[in-house]
Amino acid sequence: MCLNCHLHNKLEAKEAGPLKCSKCHTGKYKTIEELKDIPRPERDQPKIAFINIEEAKMKGVSFDHEFHEKNNKTCRSCHHETLKSCRECHNLKGKQEGGFVNILTAYHSQNSQMSCQGCHRNLTSKKECIGCHYFIAPVKTEVANKEICSRCHSGKKEIEKVAPFIVSPQKVKEEVAIKHIEKEFNPVKMPHYKMVKKLAEISNQSKVATYFHKDLNTICKGCHHKSKEEAEAKTAPLCVSCHSVSFDSQVPARPRLQSAYHGMCISCHENMELQKPKTCTDCHERKGGI
Repeated sequence: MCLNCHLHNKLEAKEAGPLKCSKCHTGKYKTIEELKDIPRPERDQPKIAFINIEEAKMKGVSFDHEFHEKNNKTCRSCHHETLKSCRECHNLKGKQEGGFVNILTAYHSQNSQMSCQGCHRNLTSKKECIGCHYFIAPVKTEVANKEICSRCHSGKKEIEKVAPFIVSPQKVKEEVAIKHIEKEFNPVKMPHYKMVKKLAEISNQSKVATYFHKDLNTICKGCHHKSKEEAEAKTAPLCVSCHSVSFDSQVPARPRLQSAYHGMCISCHENMELQKPKTCTDCHERKGGI
């Protein structure tokens, strides 16, 4: 495909890419950033594709094909070596051409580099994302709820444009003082607004994150992970609302408050490769300075 385009342009006296093998096959692995200025190959592919599977239960998906082209190294990242559309090899039941992988699995497999969900899951493993996503279980397509599925399966041919998040100090508390062990230690002062603002900035830098997070409430759920949208739409619950100070025999699998804080906070810091805080004294100052 590449060479044919180069030859075609050369014959028409247009600016063309390399014709010699050694000019491309240098042995160096190109990154997406290095490839971003290479012109988009024209194969009559749409800029926006509306994926609507006949007899499927879910609504159609508006897919920004042009955006995904720019963010993958090659068309084969999705289309395998055939470069055919997904539905030519995959259907609802699965067929021989697609290795009997049905269309549901082709789009939603968590373990495939070529599926939508598999690719997006890989993005969440980046250090700037894994702080929250480490605690979020992969979405199981078979049992997913309407709220999750509808982010893609909207049935609309136009792609929803989501504005970047704006974090207001009037809506997000500046600082949170954690006082549950104040008999021995001074209260832990958590820079709440600073943390939320930083997470929002990270999200805003990614078109994928901005689209799927949708609003600031999703960022809040990174820590306040059991919030119920209907009941707590405006105010996220405190950690102690769910995690008791002492062991609760009614919910033995639920961590105590101390474990919840340490498991959530320290794991996030380690996964995001933050230098501090990681040790006890980074957060806890014993009363009297001893």
